[in-house]
Amino acid sequence: MNTKKKTNRCLCLFAGMLLPAVLNAGWVYEMEKTEGSAEGEPETIRMYVQGDQFAVEDPTGHSMIYDRASHSMKVVDHGKKRFTVIDQAMIERMNQRLDEAMEQYQQALEKVPAAQRGMMERMMKERMPHLADAEETADRETSIRNAGEAKTIGGYRAMLAEVFVDGEKKGEFWTVPWEKLEGSEEVAAAFKDFSGFMDGMMKALSRGPAGNFIDAGGGAQNLLRQIGELDGFPVLTRAFGEQENLLNETVLKGVESRDIASRTFRVPDGYKRNTLDFGG
Repeated sequence: MNTKKKTNRCLCLFAGMLLPAVLNAGWVYEMEKTEGSAEGEPETIRMYVQGDQFAVEDPTGHSMIYDRASHSMKVVDHGKKRFTVIDQAMIERMNQRLDEAMEQYQQALEKVPAAQRGMMERMMKERMPHLADAEETADRETSIRNAGEAKTIGGYRAMLAEVFVDGEKKGEFWTVPWEKLEGSEEVAAAFKDFSGFMDGMMKALSRGPAGNFIDAGGGAQNLLRQIGELDGFPVLTRAFGEQENLLNETVLKGVESRDIASRTFRVPDGYKRNTLDFGG
């Protein structure tokens, strides 16, 4: 064997040894989102699941990376080349700071003459608008009801579940049982775990000025949060506004088992980390 062939063979063997660290088998879900009745191409959302790693890429230039083992999430803004990290420890610190701030506020309010308390409360809500929004949201009655209607969508037999807020229909989920979906065990575990994490995160962030972070890439995050509350995966999701006006719909276009590059679950080199404002 000449030197050139020997070198090429060694390189191939070396590449074969490295490949498992670069590519890992997982599941890729591709979804298309259409805004109302607007014309134009639908937006594509891709979800990646591989072991304890979960990632979403949406057309707004954001991606979300979630690690089930550490219960931590990274929201990446590719346009600004920045990212934000949220984990359980950070959520606990945020809640602690906000609890302390609210306690100080209540103590200060008790010392204010009754005639001036209304003005002080208004100033507080202006300073922390998301606190007022969270209180208003908590008072709403939200329910998901099985409509008993079924139809075939994209080759799957799906059942209709309707979302009502204060008695008004706000959404539809045409859902396929997990066991009927490819990669069901791994994917179901990822969605349900992430949904629980999102609930804790949203409750904490909605209490202070950092609540504006909720809107970063929010469409995909809210969809994922709702999926975890269902007994299956929605192959078609519709959101409604006033008088059941269609706001948007998202449909599953394909599920594929394939090797996923490890960089899918990493923040690109050179991106700067954001620091959330805890408020208070």
